Amino acid sequence: MYQDPGAWLDKAAGAGLKILFDLDSLTRQAFASGDYSQIEGLVANYKDHPALAGWYLIDEPLASNTHANVAAAYQRVKAIDASNKVYVTHTSDPTAWVNAGPYTDVLMIDRYPIYAPDYHESRPWEAATWSRLGRALVDQSSTLTAFQFV
Repeated sequence: MYQDPGAWLDKAAGAGLKILFDLDSLTRQAFASGDYSQIEGLVANYKDHPALAGWYLIDEPLASNTHANVAAAYQRVKAIDASNKVYVTHTSDPTAWVNAGPYTDVLMIDRYPIYAPDYHESRPWEAATWSRLGRALVDQSSTLTAFQFV
């Protein structure tokens, strides 16, 4: 259950910070239950907050979270808030994110030390392909990319 996110957002705004609102756990729950009401309520309530940098929809969606499921969740968020960007994180393996275009505005990449080729240098065609889709491709900065209220 979420504590009062408004209080956290107000504190962030007071400090001049922008944050990504972490919806990951609620997105996964919605996939299982089909109930998106918590996500929709949070998006509707906080979409205009001055501290909101965007919505962190899901972290590393795997096979159980099909592209179609994530795309449906993305569409629900964008139907309520067309202005703020939706962020999704994938691993550095491009086969995991090559079809992510329909469900994220900004794709963040976890570049793990064990398996982490620099995609900008060793795989420039992938970054170029993503750029042609009109989407941003950025490194995820560990847990600093999202502020979780659970």
